[in-house]
Amino acid sequence: MEQLIEQLEQQIATRWNRRHCVLTGHGSTAIYLALKAIAFQHGTGDVLVPAIGCASIAQIILYAGFTPLFTDVRLDDFTMDAASLPAWITPATRAILPVHLYGHACDMDAIMRIAAAHSLPVIEDAAQSLGGVYGDRLLGTIGDFGIFSFGGTKAVAAGGGGALLFDDDAYAQSVRSQLELLPEFESTAETALLAHSHANLWHGTVDYLRLHPDEEMGWVWQRAAPLYRSLYFHRFPADPAYAQTIERGLSDLDVRNAERLERAERYDAQLAGLPIQRSDAWRRSRSIWRYTFLLRTPEETIEVSNELRRRGVNASNHYWSLADVFQDIKTLPNAAEVASRVVNFWVDGKATDEAIDRSAQLLGTMVR
Repeated sequence: MEQLIEQLEQQIATRWNRRHCVLTGHGSTAIYLALKAIAFQHGTGDVLVPAIGCASIAQIILYAGFTPLFTDVRLDDFTMDAASLPAWITPATRAILPVHLYGHACDMDAIMRIAAAHSLPVIEDAAQSLGGVYGDRLLGTIGDFGIFSFGGTKAVAAGGGGALLFDDDAYAQSVRSQLELLPEFESTAETALLAHSHANLWHGTVDYLRLHPDEEMGWVWQRAAPLYRSLYFHRFPADPAYAQTIERGLSDLDVRNAERLERAERYDAQLAGLPIQRSDAWRRSRSIWRYTFLLRTPEETIEVSNELRRRGVNASNHYWSLADVFQDIKTLPNAAEVASRVVNFWVDGKATDEAIDRSAQLLGTMVR
């Protein structure tokens, strides 16, 4: 098994032209290892991260001993607002963690310029954009660290596994030594129940904030986050099926991404003219996790999302503002707009032409 992992690490490192690739139990584990490597060299402190994103990002920053500082996002692509970064940087800042959310590429040129000016490492989260590009560069190859995920509904979905990519040899020993301290990933009934509990608590919190946006719910996650720590820290699974699934997925990644982009184009053509705020950032990044748009008001978003799901449409509302959930910060205007108005449509294999057409037609009857 060890040889199989080493071969897959080398394959990924070669394909993404990075000196080091370390396979992990999850993409979140990879972020944790990057932060621990930074802490080893520079100590802990603040990490700048966009407010719109998965809860696990905020949790991992906390688990690694850092403090997340949530920046606002851009309304055209929902990713980190690079222009706002300088105002957030202080002597306590230790890293910048941009997220290529929904497959949309962040403004990496601006982020890297700002990071270089302040001697800050960049952890580039490409979990939702595997195989995507920023200009002529592959996502995950621009920051000091690149993060991939092979879990969930990602472009390569093995049910588990992540990867940390980097070039600096100085980080290698720290990353490997920290990884060895972690248990191997194993899917068990207990783990599944804990993950289900986490998801229920997260969605329950967000649903309440959606109805009562002025309420402060930070106390819930300040107390609950430590309870779910064990979900995120694992070595790569010992079961060879994971590595084999990832290897197969990488071999046809370009085909899978092309299929996802075709589905996004089909949505986009049918939703043109509707009073919704669409983003075509996926056309530039050549990757997409979910087709994402904003409705006109929070009230419309609640009503339309509920009706779409009632009629069997795969629609989600990822994500609520992490600044709100974890720190009761409600002063990031764009993050508040995205959180309260966002809707996502599936672009994976479940999104057949028939399903896409039906989703678009139903949405059209609800928002005219």
